[in-house]
Amino acid sequence: MTRLFVLAVVGLAVAPLPALAGSATSQSIWNMGHALGQAKSQVPNGATVTGTNCNEIYVADDPRWTCTVTWK
Repeated sequence: MTRLFVLAVVGLAVAPLPALAGSATSQSIWNMGHALGQAKSQVPNGATVTGTNCNEIYVADDPRWTCTVTWK
């Protein structure tokens, strides 16, 4: 019984995770508008954008914008 449990846990741990449908994320080293535009360009035709979220992060003292767009 213990072996079966261990095999089940290991099997679930190595299984690929499904992609998060309904969202797209993009990064830009230029500005927030560029990152947001890149993320919006990944929205499928006919979908309605339901939200956006942008964050500025620093990598080696250089700013980068990361934006996520969600849709339905």
